[in-house]
Amino acid sequence: MMKKSSRIPVRPKSAISTSSTNSEAIFSPCDASTEEIPDEIIRRARLSGQLKYNNKNLTVIPDRIYRINELDDRERKDIDLSLDKLCQEQSWWDFVPVTVLDFSFNRITLLKSDIQNFAELKVLNLQYNNLHSLPQELNQLACLNELILNNNQLDSISSVYSLPQLYKLNVSNNNINTISKDIGNLTHLTVLNISNNKIETLPEDIGYMKALTHIDASNNLISYVPSEINMLSQLKVLDLNKNQLNSESLPLFLDMRNLTELNLSYNQLTKLPICTDCKNLSHLILGFNKIDDLENDYFLTLPKLSLLSLKNNKIAELCPNIGDLINLTILDLSDNELTNVPNELATLFHLKTLFLGGNPIKTVRNDILRDSKRIVSYIKTSHVNSHQVHTPDRNSQDSTSSEIKIDKYTLDRSKTLALSKVINIPESLYEIAQDVKVEQADLSHNRLSTVNSKLFNITSIRELDLSNNILQAVPPDILNLNKLVYLNLENNKLSDIGIDLNFPHLRELNLSYNKFKRIPESVFGLKSLEILMMNNNHLDEINQHDGLIQLNKLTVLDLSNNNIGKIPCELGLAKQLNHLNLIGNSFKYPRQDILHKGTPYLLSFLRDKLPRSDTPP
Repeated sequence: MMKKSSRIPVRPKSAISTSSTNSEAIFSPCDASTEEIPDEIIRRARLSGQLKYNNKNLTVIPDRIYRINELDDRERKDIDLSLDKLCQEQSWWDFVPVTVLDFSFNRITLLKSDIQNFAELKVLNLQYNNLHSLPQELNQLACLNELILNNNQLDSISSVYSLPQLYKLNVSNNNINTISKDIGNLTHLTVLNISNNKIETLPEDIGYMKALTHIDASNNLISYVPSEINMLSQLKVLDLNKNQLNSESLPLFLDMRNLTELNLSYNQLTKLPICTDCKNLSHLILGFNKIDDLENDYFLTLPKLSLLSLKNNKIAELCPNIGDLINLTILDLSDNELTNVPNELATLFHLKTLFLGGNPIKTVRNDILRDSKRIVSYIKTSHVNSHQVHTPDRNSQDSTSSEIKIDKYTLDRSKTLALSKVINIPESLYEIAQDVKVEQADLSHNRLSTVNSKLFNITSIRELDLSNNILQAVPPDILNLNKLVYLNLENNKLSDIGIDLNFPHLRELNLSYNKFKRIPESVFGLKSLEILMMNNNHLDEINQHDGLIQLNKLTVLDLSNNNIGKIPCELGLAKQLNHLNLIGNSFKYPRQDILHKGTPYLLSFLRDKLPRSDTPP
């Protein structure tokens, strides 16, 4: 099929006026304040129907653009030279109507009424300019499908409401304070972005916009949403975050079967929104409100929920039915009033990321609580301990390998090998753990004097807990676990490491409740180390304080309850430390009252005792 084109009409030379007045009207150059558009851009636009001229520092659209289908003075002079070449495949005066006009990222302050000349325009992009108003003639663009006006200075969009074929409208980041009921005329609109304005209410006529699939009205002053929003049966995304909504002004979200994302964060809600029959809702974002209660059975109607954010509310406990969210992968409960890790979370088998920081929880170490991945492992470990392995009471009989029930599916799902109070562990269990690539291994609270070397073939392990055993040496094969970030050897019978701890990613090492007399030298090579626990040992000195200072990521150092007789003043140079615990040692200086004033004060005190030549500038 031939490409539709138009031929620019050519006047006979005798018809062209030579008077100065007429020639100025026809051939006058562009305004001096307006940058000329290169001829090549004009030619391409006439051939393609697309004119894109971005980021050129324009303050107005040149008049030549509004009359792009007319010849300028030079083109008229050249036309006779081209008339003899009509047989060419493409003549420069053949053109297609402009359908895309893009002058985004300029400094345009005025859109002229001549915009109506683009009768077949489908896309108009004027984002990131300085427009304060729109001409009424904009409503003559009957073919316009997409209008992009974000990041201007508009306070009204009245001329937009009469565009019958508009599919997408973006007027975000302007100064609009009112949306007229006439917006209901835009019955073909699918995407509406009115975010970052000063809008106070949404009109009831929004219910007539049946084609809407996305509404972004975030960061406004909206205090009322009409119930007619339930008429939008095709709506998939509704973003109302950062407004002034409360639970009384919020409508019931009823039978919005296509809704997948609802964002009501940063409002003044005290209750969960009613989402009856929103069966496809996958993202519910309610952070930064005042919600203090999760109604029982609330989540039974949201079977596909995969992300739930309740960050920064006033929640003290969870409803039991939260465990029914079988598809939940991300849960944010940070900055609430929870005092323990809810047991209900143990059944969320698809949960990958959990945020619990900022709650007054005392039953879990802070480093685990702050780590959104490790806290999930912690919860799953508790669940696996009660479902994966059966062991009789230690007081009656030790468990044996024959009594351990192996559930490969659970092991694969949790990525956690959790065995407690077990003397003999079947080798097949290690092989299965290696096969499913477990990441956490907990063999604590056993009576292990040695560790099966097959454990160290599971090179996917990132966290290893061998605490509360009777180990007298660290197995050399442990070096195979080069992905370790956490190693717990607390409460064994260790007096020396015996090997070079070559763990480039290790962040936490717990050697407390052992028999060390010195800090192992290999510790000083752990450049990623953040936490070192050596409390309750037999340390009589802080050896190689220079090595501690060079661990520039070390923030927590616990040397409490040892037999340290002297604190080197050089330790004050370890400014990276946030927590230094030296209580319960035999030194007399610094005094106990200095220790109780906190780590920053203690480090400063020690630095002040250094000779001037040893104090860094």
